[in-house]
Amino acid sequence: MRSVFVFAGVLSIAASAGHAEECFTSVDIEADQAILYQTELMVVSDICRNDAYVSFLSRNTDAIRYFQKQMITHFARGGSSDAVGDLDTYTTRLANQTMLRYGGAPTASLCREKQTFMLTGGRYLDEPTLRQWAASQARANVGKYRICPAP
Repeated sequence: MRSVFVFAGVLSIAASAGHAEECFTSVDIEADQAILYQTELMVVSDICRNDAYVSFLSRNTDAIRYFQKQMITHFARGGSSDAVGDLDTYTTRLANQTMLRYGGAPTASLCREKQTFMLTGGRYLDEPTLRQWAASQARANVGKYRICPAP
């Protein structure tokens, strides 16, 4: 499980991209961190032609659905009239930003650099570990989010 935390810094860069005006609960932040990780793995796996993302999806279906539902709830709570569409827009924007970030890097070099990241996501990151990781990332990155006032 130690290797799960190796890639934590990569994801914190985008943690609150596009969310500055929105407020987040602790579970919203966990969901956002998981979505960031999923998107990063999807893009890197695609660039490197690696099956890590497919393996990640097959092992983490319930957790991914949970995090997606939480983000839909987050968007709806913020007043969205199309929270599902907003989630789609958000994840598409994240994927595009990630692709642009890696677009200029030589593929072989990027894939070597991301080997541990893909191995972790593809083989070792199961649902309990993903949930634990998202919670730890939420705690580590809480300062990058605007926190919702207590009800």
